[in-house]
Amino acid sequence: MVIQVGRGGSAHVPDAEAGALAGLVADRMTREALPFEPARPAARSLAGSGGLLLGDREAESHPLASLQEALCRLLGEDFDMQASDSYGLLEDDMPADQSLIVACSDRWERPLSDRQAAGLARFVERGGGLVLLHCGISLASHPLLEHLAGARCEEHPEGRLLSFDPVVGKAGVHPAVQDLEPFELTDEPYRYSFRPSMDREVILEYVLGGVRRPAAWAHRVGRGRVVSIMPGHSSDSLRHPQLQRLIRRSSLWAAGRI
Repeated sequence: MVIQVGRGGSAHVPDAEAGALAGLVADRMTREALPFEPARPAARSLAGSGGLLLGDREAESHPLASLQEALCRLLGEDFDMQASDSYGLLEDDMPADQSLIVACSDRWERPLSDRQAAGLARFVERGGGLVLLHCGISLASHPLLEHLAGARCEEHPEGRLLSFDPVVGKAGVHPAVQDLEPFELTDEPYRYSFRPSMDREVILEYVLGGVRRPAAWAHRVGRGRVVSIMPGHSSDSLRHPQLQRLIRRSSLWAAGRI
């Protein structure tokens, strides 16, 4: 499959197993999972300052407590951040002033319920911002959220020193990586299987075995925005100033602030 890289470039990545048919099925799932609304849902306030950090306190590999302090401090200048491991919050409509959810969820083996997945999809469709940080892509273990994320993780080998480079396409640099410098970081090199999309924009790449691979991408879903970021395995990773900048600007873009 050819996907957009930067603004105007392209790259070949593996197709999802189900190919274009899976995209059509997921679209149908989205329509069936979300409550029927006779008119387009009202857009969320882009000026909303509420932010939710969603994770799993009991997770063995990526416990919320190990990331909570660093992420809330990083994003606290721009959002009124709260942290929670209660996915039941997704079943009801989010507060009107909440514009961002950052997921560092460890849900590889425990997908969200259908109601929780539909609630998260509804939040984004109505104009909310979603940042999937590192293992946050595990939310795609639910088929509806694989559609929302635009990809699923196929493999995550052991961590190693990786080189990351922002992507600049023919139309310029994406706001999430504006002024981001190339950097090196020890992290897990996730490998993804992407769903068909006309909107996905790869904004960061890493090099492994001489091959450049997507490390972050951004796209729009309904009135909302989604960014997936591969690096961010541990609190040590979150100390890197370039990753901090990437997370902050990705969150601002997802929330419609830049």
